[in-house]
Amino acid sequence: MELQLIKLQPDGAQTQYFEQINGEAFPPNERMSLEEMFAFTLRADAEVLGIYDAKTPVGFMFLVKDSECAYLYFLAIAKQFRSKGYGGKALQALTERYAPVQIALDFEVVDESAGNYEQRIKRKAFYLRHGFCE
Repeated sequence: MELQLIKLQPDGAQTQYFEQINGEAFPPNERMSLEEMFAFTLRADAEVLGIYDAKTPVGFMFLVKDSECAYLYFLAIAKQFRSKGYGGKALQALTERYAPVQIALDFEVVDESAGNYEQRIKRKAFYLRHGFCE
């Protein structure tokens, strides 16, 4: 695995592919379009980063940062690459890229009545396994 984080541009050739990943990864009420993410980068210190294994795009992340903190809003891995270590490696690359600032994110509420209850449990466990805490 040769994981790289590459800053994406709004007019990039693979933007549609990343938008497809976005649609698969998040329910509509929790999703921000890539167009909205790119618009956000014009108003704040924010980045949309493609996650690549060598030259193969496997996912993306969106974060807002300042001199003390990088806030991870979204991390999405394409369906065919999930459960293969890409998410964990992407978090590792993110912490290396933004050392020594603190990386922050929000966990979804693990609510049994949520339509994606099992997914919420898995997501929380994933972040806890990779060094994040409540």
